[in-house]
Amino acid sequence: MTECKQRTFPVVLVVGVLLAGIQSAGCAPDISDTDFYSRHPDPVDAQPTGPVLLEKKAASGVALAVLRNDQVHAGYNELILRAATEGTDEPIVGVSFDVVASTVIDGATYVSPIIDDASPSDAAGEVTLGILFLQPRGSGQSWRIDVSTTIDGAPISFPFDIVVRDSLTVQPFVGAGGQSFFAAWIEPIAPKTGEGPLELAVYRDTGSAFDPVENASIDLYPYMDMGGGDGHSTPFTKPTHTSVGRYAGTINFIMSGGWDLTAYLTIGAAPADTVVFKGFTVH
Repeated sequence: MTECKQRTFPVVLVVGVLLAGIQSAGCAPDISDTDFYSRHPDPVDAQPTGPVLLEKKAASGVALAVLRNDQVHAGYNELILRAATEGTDEPIVGVSFDVVASTVIDGATYVSPIIDDASPSDAAGEVTLGILFLQPRGSGQSWRIDVSTTIDGAPISFPFDIVVRDSLTVQPFVGAGGQSFFAAWIEPIAPKTGEGPLELAVYRDTGSAFDPVENASIDLYPYMDMGGGDGHSTPFTKPTHTSVGRYAGTINFIMSGGWDLTAYLTIGAAPADTVVFKGFTVH
């Protein structure tokens, strides 16, 4: 393990937990020497950089492609829709899309509760689309993305089937009374050191739909395992409800390396539920 010079910060109070002597280092620790390493998900195979084509379809003289920047995973993803003239690949500018993302869970069809659309299409014929894929833990789930638009007065519809892999950014849990919920990490998509936004989302599984939970209070405990029984937390502000089950706050990762984030969710008058986003890397 590379030796790092360490310095000790003054006492820091985070969510009622007194952290004396929070340590920072000049370089990230070798996580293979820590308990974190044994809990870290298996690394994903190297993925091509830049937009990668998932699928392309054509109808009525229009070609529509769905691309990704990162591997499509359970949780919040940014996908790209690219519209062009069939045969010439000339970008179609100023097009707005209606998008529905759905999957089948235990025989019921569920629709994604979040689709953030940056339409209309830009000079490259592209729209960046944020979709939240919620699914149970297990093997990859198949999702259908129905994209519809009107071009030159003609309605056009494109169905795409996409496989979504598991991810620690979606955590199902059973709350008080046996109700099923999903907690999802929305932002940051790629955690980095320093202060930035933190957004979580909470949804109730009704057996046929994802129902946004709008009366939750959320407390956090971010933790970095330094090995040998040592570790530290980091400053944050508690996420508060903004809209449709989404809760926004901030977090300041003081060090790169492996982290866990524990969320204590109190929904209404029920006892707090504990959800752990275990084993993510801050760069």
